[in-house]
Amino acid sequence: SLFPGSWIGANFNIWIGHSEDHRAWQIVRKLREKLVEKGVQDKEIWDRFYILEGSDWYWWFGVEHFTLVAEVFDELFRLNAIWIYKKINLEPPPELFSPIKKFAEVLTFQPNDKMTPAIDGKVTHFYEWHHAGHADVKRMGGTMQRFAGLFTTIYCGFDDINLYLRFDIENHDIAAYDYRIKFYKPKKMEIFLTKTPEITYKIDRIVEIAIPISLVDVKNEGVVEFVINAQ
Repeated sequence: SLFPGSWIGANFNIWIGHSEDHRAWQIVRKLREKLVEKGVQDKEIWDRFYILEGSDWYWWFGVEHFTLVAEVFDELFRLNAIWIYKKINLEPPPELFSPIKKFAEVLTFQPNDKMTPAIDGKVTHFYEWHHAGHADVKRMGGTMQRFAGLFTTIYCGFDDINLYLRFDIENHDIAAYDYRIKFYKPKKMEIFLTKTPEITYKIDRIVEIAIPISLVDVKNEGVVEFVINAQ
């Protein structure tokens, strides 16, 4: 028996499993049929067609991966197909003038109110982090396979005293890592969980951290930018 030679889940779902993938492959199939029907031999045209068969397009169609330039990929895919139709003197079909991706998912959310969580390494109650902003990291896998990362969700909230961070992790020993937070805004600085005495943190089911606002110099309605490193 033959098995899928895929490095992700031993299947081809990422490239053929979503309705957006299906639409894109239908475009490719119809275009190939036209090229064969017209007996096209032009190498430049076929090379452009082979580009449309490249797997990278279908990596970004569907919901498995996220990129801020998904609309650009979508448009470039369709423009390549339109170019071929014009080269073989055929009118491009209407579907090439509408995006393949039909909606954009919101994967990051801003904090909407003050909050004061218990720093105990657990979700103490359902609404504890309800007002926090969060990023769905698992869905923002970029060019890497979505389950390859350590973090699944990152939360950020605040009250009048502290900036609060929470990291959710799955399929890893959460206590096996040393965590470092590198801030870029409002000022550049690094915080090491085990080496910064001003902060309070707890690692249990999740990582919860309280950082004094005065330490990171956060102002009202200020922007906070940071990167988390786990080693």
